[in-house]
Amino acid sequence: MEKLKLEHLAPYLPYGLKCWSTTIILNSETENRIYEMGLISLRGVLKGTGIPILRPLSDLTKEIAVNGKTFVPKELLEARYYTLDLYKQCDRIIEDSRWINQCDYLLIQHLLEWHFDVFGLIEKGLAIDINTLN
Repeated sequence: MEKLKLEHLAPYLPYGLKCWSTTIILNSETENRIYEMGLISLRGVLKGTGIPILRPLSDLTKEIAVNGKTFVPKELLEARYYTLDLYKQCDRIIEDSRWINQCDYLLIQHLLEWHFDVFGLIEKGLAIDINTLN
């Protein structure tokens, strides 16, 4: 099984990626396991005590909320960059996630900022789909 690496997380560092704690604490008196659950920083993930929360690429055509603003990523890209074909690239990566390797860097920057799973971590069990937390 592949492990989560710094190279998977570093691109998200400037964008405040949220993570879910998966720490298990053993209570020595009762010998019970206590699961500490909740949001933690990215540093906790690097220590191996959490897992990043990401959006699947299929959410590009759904309404999402980022920093208090609600929008549909593909529509926003089409409106903002109508001279570029970023919205067409969105269609391609929704159809086949391998197209992400052919996308413009500008699109990748937006996907990272909006916490989309550009490395296929959800599929590999290395990240949590944000839609499963609601």
